[in-house]
Amino acid sequence: MSQQNNMLNIMLHAAQEGIDATEASTSTARRLREMQDFYTFMARELPAQIENWRKQYEE
Repeated sequence: MSQQNNMLNIMLHAAQEGIDATEASTSTARRLREMQDFYTFMARELPAQIENWRKQYEE
């Protein structure tokens, strides 16, 4: 799971850097916030999904 966490953290960091570097009212900033929201969601949901897959795979 650490590889997934590392990639998610890299993407979250990249999104934050982009947000910090852009004007808040631009479409670019909006897309970057959406990207950040997506990777935050993935970081929260992915561990449970991987665990579900492992349980199914072991059956």
